[in-house]
Amino acid sequence: MKKEGFLTRYKTHILSTVIYLLIALGMFYPITSHITSVTPGTGGDSYINLWSIWWVNYATLTLHTNIFYTNLIFWPFGVNLVYWTQTPVTALLTLPFQAVNLIFAYNVLLFLGFAVTGLGMFVLADYIVKNKYAAFIAGLIFTFSSVHIAQGLAHIDFVQLEWIPLFVFFTLKTLNEYKSYRNITGMAVCFALATLMGVIEQSVMLLVVLILIVIAYLVYRNTRKLILSRNFVLSMVIFLVLAFAIGSWNFIPIIHSITAPGGLGVANSANDIQHNMLWSTNLLSFITPSFYNGLLYGLSGSAPVYNALYAPDPTERVAYVGFLVIILGLFGIYKNWKSSRLWVAFAVIFGWLSLGPILQLGPYITGIPTLYYLYHSIPLLNVIREPGRFNILFIMAVAVLAAFGVKSLLERVEKGVGSVAKPISKALMVVALISVVMLVESNGFAVGPQTTANISTTVSVPPLYYMLANLTSNFSVLQLPALPLKASAYGPEPYTGEWTYYTYITHKPAIGGYEARLNLTNELSLYNIPLIVQASNLDYYGKMNFSSPISQNFTNQTLLTLYNYETGFVILAKSAYNQSSLYTLESYLAQTFGNPVYNDNTTIAFSTSAALNRSTFKSYVAYPSLTLWSPTSIAYNGSTKVVWVPSQNGQVVVYAPYKNATVYSIASSTGKPYLINTTIRFNGLSSAQSGNLYIAEPSGTGGYTTLATLNLTAKLSSYEVKINLVSGPGGNILFFIPGSQNYVVALSNITFSRD
Repeated sequence: MKKEGFLTRYKTHILSTVIYLLIALGMFYPITSHITSVTPGTGGDSYINLWSIWWVNYATLTLHTNIFYTNLIFWPFGVNLVYWTQTPVTALLTLPFQAVNLIFAYNVLLFLGFAVTGLGMFVLADYIVKNKYAAFIAGLIFTFSSVHIAQGLAHIDFVQLEWIPLFVFFTLKTLNEYKSYRNITGMAVCFALATLMGVIEQSVMLLVVLILIVIAYLVYRNTRKLILSRNFVLSMVIFLVLAFAIGSWNFIPIIHSITAPGGLGVANSANDIQHNMLWSTNLLSFITPSFYNGLLYGLSGSAPVYNALYAPDPTERVAYVGFLVIILGLFGIYKNWKSSRLWVAFAVIFGWLSLGPILQLGPYITGIPTLYYLYHSIPLLNVIREPGRFNILFIMAVAVLAAFGVKSLLERVEKGVGSVAKPISKALMVVALISVVMLVESNGFAVGPQTTANISTTVSVPPLYYMLANLTSNFSVLQLPALPLKASAYGPEPYTGEWTYYTYITHKPAIGGYEARLNLTNELSLYNIPLIVQASNLDYYGKMNFSSPISQNFTNQTLLTLYNYETGFVILAKSAYNQSSLYTLESYLAQTFGNPVYNDNTTIAFSTSAALNRSTFKSYVAYPSLTLWSPTSIAYNGSTKVVWVPSQNGQVVVYAPYKNATVYSIASSTGKPYLINTTIRFNGLSSAQSGNLYIAEPSGTGGYTTLATLNLTAKLSSYEVKINLVSGPGGNILFFIPGSQNYVVALSNITFSRD
């Protein structure tokens, strides 16, 4: 008997994949028709999706460096990219398409991702229901589900979902086939690629699925022996070893980062009940058309429904299944109860998890805790801080149940009376009708400019950045706004995303940038630059104020920091501010740096060199470590005053000015620092009737050397002390330490001046 060729054997798989691809090209036509200039997603995420696939190739092939670290953003400290939405294997696969441009490469990834995700679900459903028509519908439901569309358009790490159903496929085959090393290898490959082409959250999901499959098999007597066998234990050991070996170049950095001091905190940033609630599915979302459904947008996009179900982040809250899919699933359960029980359990568990810690019904928070509360208490496994993402597993289970329903429906159609059409023709008509209704009802056709704006971003780069790329000198760039705007408090910040993306053009490091997981160290480093905070306060409060225990010239602090960071240009995005704020900020920058060196409709740039050379080390500049100072308000003489309480050691870094232009060269040649007599003045008080304040500096033995001791009273009063500080760029570290833990001291308006 002649053996089937590959194309003959898998022709249905290939045809289904091609159809999924064609549907994706049509569904996202705003992207398809502008495939080299429009990217999926909105806000900062759309830009870092592009940046990520560029960075992996640039770091690997050009810099020959670690892909999980960069100092192109948050210069000079850099960022640990382990916590990012890095998809290293996917990024490497896009390299040939990046020859056209980065946006084209990403869009190819998007369309192929939807096609191959459908194929993965097709393979699983065909294995379970043994019907390729039903399997095709299952693939259609899964890959074009409202959940996948919402996540896939926004996040690079949730475009490729094929490894989830394929992992389940190989797991079931491993359980049902004795010592099938091919299936064990398939499990391992899928588990590793779920992270290497997706994100660690996908691999965590697969662990949860594996645990639930094991529990389900243990429940029933006829499958219990499969789990309790030595063969199963050996299979799982081989699977874990292979999975770790295949994905080690990703898993090892993850483990190293999480186990480092503070690493787990970064991994779990914003993973608290408050944020979990923001990213949870509303119960009504399961039966309300998706926010991204262009055809039915009027039903789900009106303000009351949007606010109740999808705000503030529709990407994480979309869960619409579709009534036809629900009917098919219920019919499948009714006709195939015994075979569908596992998938019913999956649908219930993962749908329940997606509801988050507390059940939400429309605009109401019911106070009823959900299954997510239990999940959230499991260390390490609870890394999925967005409960709505469990809808991916929910819709996978629903797709299988719907496949059972389609199979039973087709069996009934084939037994129908009459011979108007052949069974295969009837089956095709049923499948076509189901496909059309499901796609219209459940999914994200982009119709009209409003929904087009909700799913895509037109990427345009101001000419300035190409000009910076042509400059051969080394320098960093500060781009404003560098902190999230008030309007984007609950969503991806577009401007910091743009700044990150522009480093792909310039190859010049940026101060600040966009972070997938908040790193407080990086965020706080930005607050040491008054200009960044002043621009942020201008957006929030309409004033360029800067709150600090130090009362010095904040412009000098900005200039010295930019000097230390080798900053060549300060760039301002005009569209980020209203007209009044823009005028205020632009005037301040012109006063500080001189006339702009570049100005167009979108961007204005100032060169820093003249101002830095003119101002550096000409006056005192003090940097309080803001994590070690806590502001508090007190009543004083009928008004409210803000004072600062030093915690731990109340650290301040002070740069004393040069005595004259030749001091530093003399000091460098002799090795003897030049000391400047300095007077420190401040307002202060103690929580006790009398309390000591020590001003100290680090000693060579790791402790403190006290420079001065002052006795503070309970009344806010003025104090001053004289000490010597080292002149020049070395700086001085001072500590403001309470004399006892039994009381606290509070200071304000600290100034430094020459004696």
